[in-house]
Amino acid sequence: MKILDAFLKGMLKVIKSLPYILLVYLISLIVTLILSAALSTTLKSSLGSSLAGENMLNSYDDLWYSSFSAQAKDLAKTFHPSVVGIGAVFNGLESFLRGSLLKGYYGIVGVGLIYMLIWTFFSAGFISIYSEQTVRPSFLQQSARFFPRFLVLWALAFIVYYFLIAKLVGPWLDKAVNELTRETIDERIHFTYTVIKFFLIWILVWSVNIVFDYSKILIVVKDHKNPLSAPIKALFLVFRNFNKIYGLYFTIGAVWIVLMLLYWFIAPGANQASWAPILGAFLLGQLYIISRICTRCLFYSGQTAMCAALTAEVVEDVAAPPEMEVKREMKVEQIKEDTEEKQAKAKKEAEEIKAVKKTETVKEEKAGKPAKVKKAVKPRKAVKKTGQVKKDKEKEVKKVKSEKKKDTDKKEEG
Repeated sequence: MKILDAFLKGMLKVIKSLPYILLVYLISLIVTLILSAALSTTLKSSLGSSLAGENMLNSYDDLWYSSFSAQAKDLAKTFHPSVVGIGAVFNGLESFLRGSLLKGYYGIVGVGLIYMLIWTFFSAGFISIYSEQTVRPSFLQQSARFFPRFLVLWALAFIVYYFLIAKLVGPWLDKAVNELTRETIDERIHFTYTVIKFFLIWILVWSVNIVFDYSKILIVVKDHKNPLSAPIKALFLVFRNFNKIYGLYFTIGAVWIVLMLLYWFIAPGANQASWAPILGAFLLGQLYIISRICTRCLFYSGQTAMCAALTAEVVEDVAAPPEMEVKREMKVEQIKEDTEEKQAKAKKEAEEIKAVKKTETVKEEKAGKPAKVKKAVKPRKAVKKTGQVKKDKEKEVKKVKSEKKKDTDKKEEG
């Protein structure tokens, strides 16, 4: 399957799954509103009806924020200027790459883990409806069916992300950049090495993500029972079809980047002083979240279509290796030759019989014997009618003979 075909097929399937996407969005919105309500109570008790509240509503009050951040605890520590607009997205990406997602308010970490478990649960349902199986139970049934195996995969992915990226590769690259830029004062060089560092980390993140995505797909599509061996099978599949799989992943990733940049350009800042702009900013942010969920589903749908096509090709290759294919072709040729030989033999025998019959007919004609003609079988009623005619003729002949005899007898007497 071509990359563009898998991408378009995935787009159509995502459109058909919009009700389930809205279900996931509503669950995430409820979780967010619970946390927002807790943070709102803290901010309200700090600002009250003071002048700082007016300043924060119209623009920003740095004096109040300095005092608030110094005293903030737990959830309140997450409130800072960078959470407005696209800043929240960049903060999450930076925390992920630096391995600092688990550093901070444990309540946020707990909620984040719960949300990841919810998404793990629903991902099985999404992959199930995106696969081309003829008979499938409901979305929630499939989610529940594969959730234990997906949970094992999630734990493996968490171990790989945390220890490989956060504890090994990330610190090693930080140390390498510091060593290379220790004696330079040119910020451009430092920036270049930093970009290379994050690019390498992203390549590693993408590769791990691809392997575990295809592990989930293999578990659903092929009903793979062992989640521990699924990443190994997925790894072989990925590197056997490196260009197609990575090409599709980067194509869908480009869509995500475009959506993120679009939100970056149109997202409003913090200077919303009335309810209408605040509501507009909120709705715009929710549309971006829905687009993120749709993009995540597009990864699943496109990769599911690609995996189904690639595994079908592998099955064909395994089912007909070169040696078996040669033997099969030889057997077909042998059967074809035998059939042709039998047909030729039957044709020859038919010609011989025809020639013999023709010879016998010629001999009979020379001997003066009429050729044997097969009498046509008369219908039953016709046969009965012919017999009756014969009887009538015989009666007439007898009557004529008797009259002649009477005449002869009279002449003799006279």
